[in-house]
Amino acid sequence: ASDHPSIHIEQGYRKVLLSSEPANGMQAFLGVFAAEAGTGELPYTHGDSQEWIWILEGTVLVTLGEATFELHKGDTMEYRTSMPHGLRNYGTGEANVLWIVTPPTV
Repeated sequence: ASDHPSIHIEQGYRKVLLSSEPANGMQAFLGVFAAEAGTGELPYTHGDSQEWIWILEGTVLVTLGEATFELHKGDTMEYRTSMPHGLRNYGTGEANVLWIVTPPTV
C-alpha cells in the first residue's frame, strides 16, 4: 500500500494511483475525501473515456452536467469523462471512492 503514489489535489482530497504505470488500457484510483472536501468548485472533463466509480465508504454528491446524485457506500455510477463532472463528500466522516477509467486519460 505504501508504494502507491499519492497526490494531494484539493484541500482535504488526495488521489492514490492503484494501477501500474504506464497505464495499459485502464487506470484505477482511490479518492480519499475529508468531510466536505471535493474534486473542486467547478465540474471538469478529461478526454472521452468511460469512467466508473464505486463508493467504498461515506456519502458523496456527484455532479454530472446539470444533474446531482447522492451516492452511498456500495453505490456505483458510470459516465463519459467528456461530461462535466465533480464529486464532493456530503457526509461528516471520510469518504473513499474507487475510480476506474478506460482508456486512461492521463
